[in-house]
Formats: sequence, structure tokens, C-alpha cells
Amino acid sequence: MGSVTEAALPARLAEYLALAGTHPAWFRNPPGGVEILLDPAAILAVEREMGARYAAQGLPASWAEVGVRYRDPYLMLLRDAVRFPGGDVGVHHRVLRGAGDSSGVAVLPRLPDGRVVLVRHFRHATRAWHWEVPRGGIEAGTDPEETARTELAEEVGGIVAALTPLGAAHGSTGLLGVAVRLYLAELAALGAPALNEGITEIRPVTVAALEAMVCAGEITDAFTLAAFLNARLRGLL
Repeated sequence: MGSVTEAALPARLAEYLALAGTHPAWFRNPPGGVEILLDPAAILAVEREMGARYAAQGLPASWAEVGVRYRDPYLMLLRDAVRFPGGDVGVHHRVLRGAGDSSGVAVLPRLPDGRVVLVRHFRHATRAWHWEVPRGGIEAGTDPEETARTELAEEVGGIVAALTPLGAAHGSTGLLGVAVRLYLAELAALGAPALNEGITEIRPVTVAALEAMVCAGEITDAFTLAAFLNARLRGLL
């Protein structure tokens, strides 16, 4: 605990260090990378340094405070004190979800005639419509493959005949600390779009048409692109 006693720690740091103790994988420090500082004295020193920098710019010094800055049943936002490979220190933000290394699944569905299925999905974060493959979060204690089948059933009324893993993808390595598992699904049946999830259209397209949509900038969702690329390069499409 360095030179700072546990009783002297701010509650937010006590919570943060407790989280590091129960989830060490979230705070691992691979050799040569950006090191997360877990010594309380070192964290407080970074907070003082970064807080002074913010204050000098007329910004709140509290922006340098380390800890769990937000959490709900779906995600958690952390602010870490870090040391860069060159020796400089600072604070970094990251978003985590769930207890594993995968937060969700993205599934590229294929019909018996060879066409693949896209959905027109309105996304709150971008305030825009996107052409995507079905995807969703993995609930605690749920198997990723089970989640993939459930998401297809919920979003497109799909019945899965076969499911092929395609690896994983990281959507935003600068902020998100989790990966999404990718799958190719052979569908035995296709139903209706899930309007209550913001999905208004199901569009089966040929592989050539999907490639044309990518080239035209009509598909920008990272997980859709990753699933398609993995399936294509593996010779599955």
C-alpha cells in the first residue's frame, strides 16, 4: 500500500483497488506496455500532477481523479493512473463490460441460397441508421454460442442450422477493454425484424452486393466488417 494507509484512502480509490484485487486480469501489465499504477501513493501523485495540469488550463482538477467513474448492469467506466514506456505518467479511460474477455457476439447469417443477411438498425450512439449483422451482449453465465443463437432468433427470427466461430474483434482499442466473438451462422429459417430493438428491415444480399456496399461506404459497423472479412478470408463465403 506504499506510504498511504488504507484508512487515508478516498472511498473511490478503496473501491478501485478492491476491484483490482477481485479482477486482476483487468489490471494486468504486460511487459513494455502502458503500466496501470496500483500503488496508492503513486496514484495520488499522478492525480496531483494531472490535476494541476488541468487546473492550469482552467479545467476541473477532478478530471484527474482515478477510480470507477461510472457503472451500471451493462458497463463500467474506469479512469486509471498510468505510466508510459518512456516514463511519463497520466490518466487513461476505458470501458469494460461483464466478467470475461468477451462482451458480446456478432453473427453473419447465411441463407441456404448463399445470400447473407443484413439488418437496418438505428443506433443511439451515432444517431444514425446502420447496415449490420445481428449482434448483442453476452449475459453473465451465458455461453457465447447460446447468445449468438438467441440474438438471431430475437433480431431476425432466425433458426440456426450450424454455427462456425470466426474468432474475435475489438471495436475500439483506444477505449473499449473487451472483445466481441464473431460467428458465421447457417440459417434454416428467417423471420421478421425486431422493431422494438430499432431494427426495421432485413436485407438478404449476395456476397458481391455486400462487397459493393462496403466499397460504397454503406457499411461502417466494425463488427460487421470483421465478421465478413474473417469469413471471406477463411474461404467460407
